[in-house]
Amino acid sequence: MTDALSRGSGDPQRPVVTCNRDGLGLHRRLVRERQPRGPTWALALVHCSPMENVAPARLLCDGTLGALCRWLRAAGHDTTYLAPRRRARRDWPSQGPELLETLKDQDRVLLTRSKRVHALLAQGRAYLVKDDVVFHQILEVGRALGLSLTHHALTRCREDNTLLEPVAVQDVQGRVPRYVAATQSSFVGCPQCGRVYWGATHRDSMMERLLELERMRRGELLPLCP
Repeated sequence: MTDALSRGSGDPQRPVVTCNRDGLGLHRRLVRERQPRGPTWALALVHCSPMENVAPARLLCDGTLGALCRWLRAAGHDTTYLAPRRRARRDWPSQGPELLETLKDQDRVLLTRSKRVHALLAQGRAYLVKDDVVFHQILEVGRALGLSLTHHALTRCREDNTLLEPVAVQDVQGRVPRYVAATQSSFVGCPQCGRVYWGATHRDSMMERLLELERMRRGELLPLCP
């Protein structure tokens, strides 16, 4: 993936942005110019105003938004997932009561791509996601619900939504590759599924993308390309 940020000839201060195949304007060079050196995933607290509510949201993604669910968990939001039913049972009568009960009992907001489900639940407990590209969806939901995408980033397991806990180096032996155990000094793990996470290039890339989207949400970077 190439960096799509370049300088325009008419105005040397105005960046010209092209789009990659997922439709997201890349601003990585501009982001790096504004950041101090160091791991990007460690820069989770980004320009948070004292008046802004940065508490993690309680969300529920239905079967139309599996990828968005994982990214919202990566952003630190308490997001559960309602797996899609088999085609013969996807009608509202079979799925509606379960949705209503879950939303009420767990005090969650439903995210869905289904206009029918949204229309039946549009009482402040449902938001209809309009875009079909996952990175656009993250930005759309962040703006619509006022969610910080970085304040609690990488604090939840993306697989089961459980809060991660620190894991001692001696406790990861045999659970991670030998090279990782020998070269990394900080680990976090999921007490539910047993997965172990550490600071690597994949983690850096995820945090960099969330940081980029958060700055777009705040209007600090150029908007997404049409």
